[in-house]
Amino acid sequence: MTLKKIVKGLFLIGMVLISAEISRAQDFNPPFPRIGQITFYPAGAGPTIWKNHNMVIIRHYYPDDAKRIKEKNPDVILLAANDALEGNIIKNITGKPLPDEWYIHYADGSKVPFWGGYMTNLSNECPVANYIYGPQRFNQFLAKFLIENTDWNYFDGSLFDTWFQRLKWFVKNLDNVDLDGDGKPDGASIAEERWEKGKKTLVENMRALSPKPILAFESGETYLNGNGFEFWTQETVASRAWNMQKALDLLKNAVSPQMNYANSEAKGYGAVFRADFTSAQIVGAFFGHDEGTYAHRWTFLHDEYEAKLGYPTDPPQTLEENLWIRYYDTGVIISNISGQTKTVSASQLHGGPYWRFQGQQDPVFNNGKKFDTVTLQPIDGIMLFKQPVTLITPIVIDNVPKNMTSLGQNPVDYQGTWTQQDRNNITTDNPAYALFYGWGDFASPYAFSSPGNGENIAHYNPVLSVSGYYEILEWHGWHGKYPNDYQEASNVPYRILINNAPVHSGTIDQTKNYGKWNSLGIYYISKGAKIDVSLTNKANGIVISDAIEFVYKGSKQNQDTTPPAAPRNVKINP
Repeated sequence: MTLKKIVKGLFLIGMVLISAEISRAQDFNPPFPRIGQITFYPAGAGPTIWKNHNMVIIRHYYPDDAKRIKEKNPDVILLAANDALEGNIIKNITGKPLPDEWYIHYADGSKVPFWGGYMTNLSNECPVANYIYGPQRFNQFLAKFLIENTDWNYFDGSLFDTWFQRLKWFVKNLDNVDLDGDGKPDGASIAEERWEKGKKTLVENMRALSPKPILAFESGETYLNGNGFEFWTQETVASRAWNMQKALDLLKNAVSPQMNYANSEAKGYGAVFRADFTSAQIVGAFFGHDEGTYAHRWTFLHDEYEAKLGYPTDPPQTLEENLWIRYYDTGVIISNISGQTKTVSASQLHGGPYWRFQGQQDPVFNNGKKFDTVTLQPIDGIMLFKQPVTLITPIVIDNVPKNMTSLGQNPVDYQGTWTQQDRNNITTDNPAYALFYGWGDFASPYAFSSPGNGENIAHYNPVLSVSGYYEILEWHGWHGKYPNDYQEASNVPYRILINNAPVHSGTIDQTKNYGKWNSLGIYYISKGAKIDVSLTNKANGIVISDAIEFVYKGSKQNQDTTPPAAPRNVKINP
């Protein structure tokens, strides 16, 4: 083979690799709105709940959940969250405690506490210790440990849940910290400098083993691929403005592919949620909404998530200070984080006319009308479209108020004797409709009843703000820890009433079709109609009351407009 052919072959291989990398990078640039979610616990029904999300963040030590999420949503950006800077987490995986040398110490030899454990030492001055892979510093070990203990068949990148951007925010008496283990205090400024260099070395060590993107919560360093804004919801105008500017800076200066995640802990779906959502979209962040930083247990879903905006047509702009606007292929988003009431009129926008979308959750604000003017609250936002559109996220009535009853809806109304399942009596692979089977009032994944004569009734009563056709679907897992623990009923009676008139009834076989939506039919339901879908225990086994879903299908029934095929081999009698 000639040198020319060898060079040509290497060039072609290089072009293939570059093309593959470009193609892969395009996966990190989905259309808007960009929706994400983080959870730190077993996913449960998460793969179904997040099936249309653009980004999901789960713990790296849940590979089975990662597989299920990717199977349901192959295009999702799936990040592997780790809390490995808390040393006890690594011990739980390896079964061996970390060497004492790998923790941060004070000059007197005591370890620096954090969250019931101790802070690990990422600095390049950390003493060498022999652990798992041989003698090395902690930032050498951790890079290899995270890469080897993350299933890259499913995960697309890493996110550090704990990052410790500045030691002074977490370490008392920083002047007395001893990072190099010589028994002498480093001093606060030297400790901070060593800490920052050590974190950068950790990232370099990881990238030497894998090219996958790396993010961190509350970081901001441009040698990462982006930041997780765990506190996107802020009390002050200055903090909100800082978040937006930091997100824009990272999209420009961080390592490619750049991406940010913005987590909202707003209450409900009102003005604060709208401000969080719209500001995140304007700066290109993936947006998620849950109970907040305390646990990240539950997901809140919104009508806005059903939108299809396409891509931005220009950069973010301001109509005035802290009143942001950005245009997209099919609409425009305005976000007011000024702390003052602002009025925006159609004459201030270009590319119109625009319409508010017709929504279920806030039908007064999102009323479907042609846009003329809006008065935004001091912290608020609005999403407008070039064409009239109805956006209704599936409405779920579940057995408890959260996890996963929809915002603005009431949970199941139980009559008779029903038992809310204790999370300790099931396993996390029970396919009930819930996320983490955690603690507190909303931990029960489903309710159940013993068989009887119909005296126990579960009523599902959604409130619908938009008239149209809705598909009604039922979900159940199995009862107990394993599928064969108990005999579920094969003939659970259900009945559907609209304005007290029966429209359909039948039975559900709960011995099969676990962990999926089972259709009970499509029905026209008028705005404000009284709806009652009920289950009873007049059955031949345990009756499970889990979730019922109402999926908006449009204002008109789908009609088959495809003409029939031309007849063949037909003889026409004279």
